[in-house]
Parts: sequence; C-alpha cells; structure tokens
Amino acid sequence: MTGPNHNQALAKYRRIADKYDSRTALLAGLRRRTVEKLDLSAGDVVVDVACGTGANFAQIQERIGPSGRLIGIELSPEMIGQAQRRVGDAGWTNVTLVNNGIERADLPAAPNAFLFSLTHDVLQLPDALAALFRHAEPGARVATGGTKYTARGRLMTDPFVRMLARRFVTTTDGLDRPWRHLERFADLAVRSTLLGGGYIAWGRLQASAD
Repeated sequence: MTGPNHNQALAKYRRIADKYDSRTALLAGLRRRTVEKLDLSAGDVVVDVACGTGANFAQIQERIGPSGRLIGIELSPEMIGQAQRRVGDAGWTNVTLVNNGIERADLPAAPNAFLFSLTHDVLQLPDALAALFRHAEPGARVATGGTKYTARGRLMTDPFVRMLARRFVTTTDGLDRPWRHLERFADLAVRSTLLGGGYIAWGRLQASAD
C-alpha cells in the first residue's frame, strides 16, 4: 500500500468536481451528524478541511452566524471553484477559501473548530495535520466522519466502501481506522455507523499536541 498522492487526487477531482455533490448525496446524513459533533455556536472560527464543493457550508453557517468565520481549505482548483460559486450564490461574506494543501495553508484567523468530512487522504498525512493544528486555539474542537472497512468484513458493506475509495481517494491505507493519526493530536470518541461501514470521531485537540 502507498500513501496519498496529490497528483492523482487533482486528476480525480478535475474529472468529477461538477458531479461531486450528486455522487456523495447518500452520505449527506453522515456529513450532517459530523458537523453536529463540533457543537458550534455563534462567533466560532471553523476550518472545513478539504472542503471540496462546500457541501457543509450551509450547515456550518446556520450555527456560527455572521459573527463567525468559515475557512475552507481545498487542494483542487475545480472543487474550490464550485465552493466559490456556492458562497457567492448564498451571499456569505464571512467565508475565506484557501486553494492549497493543508500543510501549506496560511490561515487568516486562529480556529477553534476543525471539520474533516469525507477526507480520508488528508487524515493519512500526520505531518500535514501537525502543520495545520499549529494554527489552532488551545483545546480546539475536531470532528471527522467518513467511510471505513468493517471489523468483520460485512459482505454488503465493504464492497460499497471499496467502490467509494476507488472514486474519491488515492490510498486505502488506514481504511480500517481512518482516524488513527488524528488520535496523536486529539482525545477522540468514535462511533460506528452505516452498518459498520462508516464512522464519526470527535473530541478536542490536546494542549501538548505537536
């Protein structure tokens, strides 16, 4: 197995950017529940990591309001282009979009919440996570949700997970425990969902994380 490949990711999302929302519609409930675990409130500064087309933006905005700030980081120019159109259509003025890898992202404010929604490749980059979390406020909240292999290889679930992996990620490393590197930085609670083929993990960054 090999780790994430930026060039392959760029090529994948160049092809599917305009279809991404419809192709991931079945996971909308998982997205919603992951955002809920951040327990956001008015004025929060939230980073949507690998934000894609901005599919989580409306739900985040409902919670942080105009006094909050939403920062979306996305490697793919085509995907962030879709996010920019979403922001413009909604008239949100408190959103900053950063077209870069997370390890090189220059954030305009110190976040107190980080969302990793369907971001398997990013979660397999511990050095990039360390660089990102250096921007955080102490004790910042973090939540992640996505698909995973089941503990017992359920016949109906794991083929679905493999199909999604072929479409959207460049590595299957860590698909048994996608949050494994995040545990280095945060104290996490983990809940299995989607008949064992999905997960949500949430918690707070450790004060001594590096």
